[in-house]
Amino acid sequence: MLGYVSDYVETSWFPAGFTIIEQDEPASKLYLILSGEVTVYREDNEGERHVLARVGPGHFFGEEGLAYRQPRNAHVVAEGNVTCLVFSPQTPTNFAGRGVGAQLVDAVAADNLNQTESLPDDIASVDVTPYVPQKVAALAAHQTQFPFKSDLLPLPILRELFGYEYFVPVYS
Repeated sequence: MLGYVSDYVETSWFPAGFTIIEQDEPASKLYLILSGEVTVYREDNEGERHVLARVGPGHFFGEEGLAYRQPRNAHVVAEGNVTCLVFSPQTPTNFAGRGVGAQLVDAVAADNLNQTESLPDDIASVDVTPYVPQKVAALAAHQTQFPFKSDLLPLPILRELFGYEYFVPVYS
């Protein structure tokens, strides 16, 4: 649905006071808060901070920069410990950097990926989209440090995330 959810998803934890997003950095990720709260604020040219919102579990942030292909328009700071699902169009890299001067690595290439490209011959893919509700229910039933409710995301997004399983041969 977003063009990003089928690429890379990870669960990330941020300690209290951590700046998750810096204003003016390139937009490369979308965040869904699973637990904790964040404060969103914009810094003006004089360095004064203006609080825009305080949001918690179930809320997305980082969507505007992705939607408009613009740098981040605000800072997002963890108020307490925060756990998020982080969606990105490619595997995150530590080499892209942060802040105003940061560059997105292979951002153009990621935008131009053909979603129907075939897999290498040694990788098998199985479409399990009819079983996604059962997979999500099993995830929700499994108790971990990151509670997961089966209705957290709409079914079309869950199908994108969990609809295919990939198998690679292992040689011993």
